[in-house]
Amino acid sequence: MKILAIFPFARPISNEITYGGGEKRFIEIIRRWSELGNKVNVITSITGKKLLRKFELKIPALSYTPIILPAGVEDFLNIKRMLKKIPNENYDFIYCSGEPFVPVITSILAKKRLKVPVVASINLFNENETKFTSSFKMTFYPERTSDMLGKSYFKSIPRRLLLFLKINLRNLFLKKVDLIFSVTSYLKQLLTKLGIDEERIYTVGGGIDYSLIESVKVNEKKYDACFLGAIHPRKGIFDLIYAWKEIVKRRPKAKLLIIGHGAKTYVNSLKKLIDRANLRTNVIMVGFVDGKRKYELMKSAKIFIFPSYSEGFAQAICEALACELPVIAYDLPVYNEWYEDVILYVKRGDINEMTAKILHLLDNENLRAKIGKRG
Repeated sequence: MKILAIFPFARPISNEITYGGGEKRFIEIIRRWSELGNKVNVITSITGKKLLRKFELKIPALSYTPIILPAGVEDFLNIKRMLKKIPNENYDFIYCSGEPFVPVITSILAKKRLKVPVVASINLFNENETKFTSSFKMTFYPERTSDMLGKSYFKSIPRRLLLFLKINLRNLFLKKVDLIFSVTSYLKQLLTKLGIDEERIYTVGGGIDYSLIESVKVNEKKYDACFLGAIHPRKGIFDLIYAWKEIVKRRPKAKLLIIGHGAKTYVNSLKKLIDRANLRTNVIMVGFVDGKRKYELMKSAKIFIFPSYSEGFAQAICEALACELPVIAYDLPVYNEWYEDVILYVKRGDINEMTAKILHLLDNENLRAKIGKRG
């Protein structure tokens, strides 16, 4: 079969290539399709092409230089650039790499031109995105993190309006996808609420390299806790700093390790918050790390904290459990399918409860070991 894959990956061009669970899932899918003898062509950014090479994929990549602007209006320009890269060839289907605005819109417009079906992977979908009214409330309700970023609510209204329009336009186009791979049954339920026929949605799950994780050995627990994920308000990383400030009052030498990357705005905001909380010696940020080094760092921590507000599969939790770390996370419906009672749940946004559970685990070595083995 001949497959055209749409993979925007609009990251700033730099020597360091960072990626998340969704990108890794895309790479493994097209790798396996290619190994099965299918011909795969990928339309991606220059940075996306570098990512393919990083994973040693010898798959033809038609690359473009993405436009990156702060307000989000560049998405429409990048869609146009991607469409110009579509070769005048016959394909069996188009593969949409994810649920964001750009890949979905580009894939459906390519479908109209090539007259072939679209297959899409859905890795993340917020419950508030399924209805017009709830998406309006989600995008226009002022959140606490706006103060951290130094932006007034009124100045953010144009950005919020654009986001609201993009969510609902994306949803309309998503209904035109012919086949969907959902990482969880919960996401499948949300997609059916959107009006997509459940017969077009297949739950495929996610995965990790357990053999690699198991091969990593460490001798010392250098850190009291660890976080792995994007530096973004959705991941609850700012909540974690507020909680850690309280932890340090009880444990002045407590060390929190933060593994992950993010937009410069969010990273700088996080550093400012750490400085204001006088936690410079208690919070260690190491940036993006992958491979064995990532698991060495994770296994060097006593517990794993993941206060994300919205997830699809939460690969980071899966990796932490494989590292035999007790996990504390906000209580999200999506976790019930995969993790059930093997992690400690906290009410979403309840920093006091999160603080209490962190202290309880740090004070009980036997309990940490018991919960870690349970994962």
